[in-house]
Amino acid sequence: MIRGRILPGQIVAIISAMSIGSPALSSQSHQQRLALQAYFLSEVPFSGDSPRAGSVAVDLFRLVGHDLRPVPLEEQPPRFTRYVIADTEKRQVVLCGAPSTTSGFQLMPMDRPGEVRTFEVTERGRFLGLSHFVDIPGKPLQLLFNFFNDDVGTGGKPLTELLRTFDTYADQWVPTPPDVYRYVRITGGRSGYKQGGDELGLRQFEGGQLVIPRAQRVFQIGPPLPKQLWFSPEDGPSLFLNNSYMTVVSNQVLVRTSKQISYLVLEKHSGEWRRLTIPGNASWNVRAFRSWIAGMVEESLYGEQFLISPGRHKPIPRNQFDTVDGYLQNEAIYRPGKLFLYDVPGRRYYQWDTHDADSEVILVEDGQVYYRVDQAIYRAKIGEKELDKPELLVEDKEVPGIHWAFFGPTTPVAAAPAAGRK
Repeated sequence: MIRGRILPGQIVAIISAMSIGSPALSSQSHQQRLALQAYFLSEVPFSGDSPRAGSVAVDLFRLVGHDLRPVPLEEQPPRFTRYVIADTEKRQVVLCGAPSTTSGFQLMPMDRPGEVRTFEVTERGRFLGLSHFVDIPGKPLQLLFNFFNDDVGTGGKPLTELLRTFDTYADQWVPTPPDVYRYVRITGGRSGYKQGGDELGLRQFEGGQLVIPRAQRVFQIGPPLPKQLWFSPEDGPSLFLNNSYMTVVSNQVLVRTSKQISYLVLEKHSGEWRRLTIPGNASWNVRAFRSWIAGMVEESLYGEQFLISPGRHKPIPRNQFDTVDGYLQNEAIYRPGKLFLYDVPGRRYYQWDTHDADSEVILVEDGQVYYRVDQAIYRAKIGEKELDKPELLVEDKEVPGIHWAFFGPTTPVAAAPAAGRK
């Protein structure tokens, strides 16, 4: 049973009702999407008697009626899979292995889920850092890997970065343009909604221009900030989201004296920066679904009495890979169970209470929001001022591990998850 009562989406604030046009959506029309089915990706730990024990992989499910049906993958995920990037605008998923000198990654096109291609990425003497999609004009969607020298700290050697770029359509390595970071995409949620992720550090130059500093070069991010939005010299701004519709930045330094966080949002169609204020001084877990920003309210408990988040009746054991708040005891983060949405072109802000810390937005599509609460997934239509009454789509023991969703083909499949999974 779901802990607590799920209420209809309740708006608590609206920031200006002025409507702004937005870029064209995907080539798929609304009618075409109605014929598709919902797919869900779940993080899954391998069991202790498995050769992959201690690592994390994913399972793929599709929704048939109100049931989850496992989808067989053509190839198993790479050993020590640690994060997933699901870009619903570009219709591509990447499953990446843990940072190391040798790692594997997989590509899963949302239009052909289950058709997984596996590749290896290595670079002698270097440590694989994170990866990002890059959307270079006139080029197919590419995947950028950054390698760092793995002997930093020995002999006073400085940190150096080596970039490699993979064409996700031709399945081959391609030359990396010198300005590749100018086109980086960040949609968030690479590890569900755990703290930290794929954000990039920024600097603010004179005149309010934000840049990504990389290898003695800087790459401009959007037009300069208006003076009233400039960061102070002691701030450490980071790029949290960047897609075709928006750029979202914030001060990454935790402001413990505040009870809220400010994001600066660039609406790319108008070229206008604005401030978005979110409750909770640790609400860094944001994701981009086309023109929507989604996230959860979080509060830091550093220096304060520890609180158990609603829906959690006992502390989570250390290092247990569980649900989105499985790390709360160690990180001193309190989640009141509140989720939020922000419509960038429409400037509409929505916030609602699920009464359970183990909840998250997993998709925004065709004017509807899909969100998970414990073992259940709900769908609610996004109204002009609030969410409509939510509809229960599925309730299943597999649901707590689900952090990503997309729409795909209706081809019927039936298979059990790979052996060795918990």
